[in-house]
Amino acid sequence: MARTLNGVIGTFRSGAPAQFIRFCVVGGIGYITNLVTFAPLVRYAHMPYLLAACIAYACGWVVALIGHRHWTFGEREASVVGQGSRYFAVSALVLVADLIVLRILVVAGVETVLAQAIALAIVTPLSFGLNRLWAFSAR
Repeated sequence: MARTLNGVIGTFRSGAPAQFIRFCVVGGIGYITNLVTFAPLVRYAHMPYLLAACIAYACGWVVALIGHRHWTFGEREASVVGQGSRYFAVSALVLVADLIVLRILVVAGVETVLAQAIALAIVTPLSFGLNRLWAFSAR
């Protein structure tokens, strides 16, 4: 685990700022997709917020996979199945982190949509580091 954390931290020192900006742009589109899905599910469908977060995350995931594969990391030569599988594994880990932060914020009294927005922002660096190091790394 310490090796992975050091790798994630090292990612930001290895000349990846432009790639991180592209990651944030694509992630921003996924973020908006997530919140546009999450808010109505919680507010109007009265769905439990943790379930709504999972559904919204899946919607944002599809959008982000396409953007990251074709623009952020530009790794179109690799197998889409292999990349997609690795991206799914990273996303599942990041989703767990998001749900933990979301739960903490909601229990602390933060409104659910705002809590989701904050939680997604908090887990973004983790997502970038793991995706750059593993899911979309040149093989």
